[in-house]
Amino acid sequence: MKELTIKALSEHYKNGATAAQLIEYFASEWGRTDILRSSFSPQLSRLKNEGAVKLVGKTWHLQREEVKENEPPEGGSEIEEAATSSYQAGRMTMPGFSPTPSRVADPALHSGGEGGE
Repeated sequence: MKELTIKALSEHYKNGATAAQLIEYFASEWGRTDILRSSFSPQLSRLKNEGAVKLVGKTWHLQREEVKENEPPEGGSEIEEAATSSYQAGRMTMPGFSPTPSRVADPALHSGGEGGE
């Protein structure tokens, strides 16, 4: 019954529904004439306690988490986060990468002759 409630609220009653509307929908859409208000109310309360639904007035709604501004979605990639935070002053920077070649500091590699100076 809890799964039917979630399905009905997510697919048919996106703006919420009363318990009576849900019971009527279960009967007309899925042939579930066995669901009575007296057994359905405790299921709605359990869903509410689990955080799956909320009651606004007499209307039941799916509980939706609010999206926090400037935060990656749950399970988002750390690489995506690093890429967006490393964008500075109009150019992309990457850790360990320099856009200009670095000079070689070992004088033996640039002695200009054999055996040193």
